[in-house]
Amino acid sequence: MPHGLAMLIVLVGVVLLFFGIGELIGGSLKQFIADSPKYEATLNSMAASLIQSLNDRGLSISYEEISNMIDPGRIMRFTAGAITEVGGIMGNVFLIFFIIFFLAS
Repeated sequence: MPHGLAMLIVLVGVVLLFFGIGELIGGSLKQFIADSPKYEATLNSMAASLIQSLNDRGLSISYEEISNMIDPGRIMRFTAGAITEVGGIMGNVFLIFFIIFFLAS
């Protein structure tokens, strides 16, 4: 197989792989952002349940004390930021691949 054709096949394969992974991450991030209010409501409900359970067992803990320690909005922002960072890492890996590809050809 000629060297140029082999490099072209590898290039096309890697580009398709990166676009596929990018689409997967992008779709997941879009769905996560769309569902974030539902996740936040669920976390708030779980926190209220935990507080009620602790209060039933004799511990005097208010919702404000727990909500000051655990902020569901901050958890959601952290998760969205982590997913964004993964996208940035993928972009850097893609750039490194192209640099190596052009150095190898």
